[in-house]
Amino acid sequence: MGKRSRSSSSSSSSSSSSEEDAKKKKHKKKDKKDKKKKDKKKKHKKKESKKEKKQEKNASPAEKRLVTTAPRPDPIKLEREKLLSAAAGTPIAVPGRTPEVADANRLSAAKAQLDKVRASQQTKEARVGYTVRKPNW
Repeated sequence: MGKRSRSSSSSSSSSSSSEEDAKKKKHKKKDKKDKKKKDKKKKHKKKESKKEKKQEKNASPAEKRLVTTAPRPDPIKLEREKLLSAAAGTPIAVPGRTPEVADANRLSAAKAQLDKVRASQQTKEARVGYTVRKPNW
């Protein structure tokens, strides 16, 4: 039981396969080169189109917007005037104008009411010690 010898037909097929491999390699190299050339062309076209766009932007300053130099009235002042005119007789506290109040006790009464509300407010706890389970929930 020695080595088996190969037939001549198999050896000839192996040489033809090596030729096919060489052709495939050459074909792959050509494809790569063609692809690189196409990529370069695309990049060049992109650069040219960008340059053209920049030139178009710079070339059309004739369509500039007209700037008005007339000062516009301050919208905050207008709103303040509207508020004051709408209130007419009732005193409104706005920045720069603090109305005089006839009843001075109102402030102390408001403070007392605020303290009362704060005291009755439930204190917030980090963790509740119980759970509420509702039926069918």
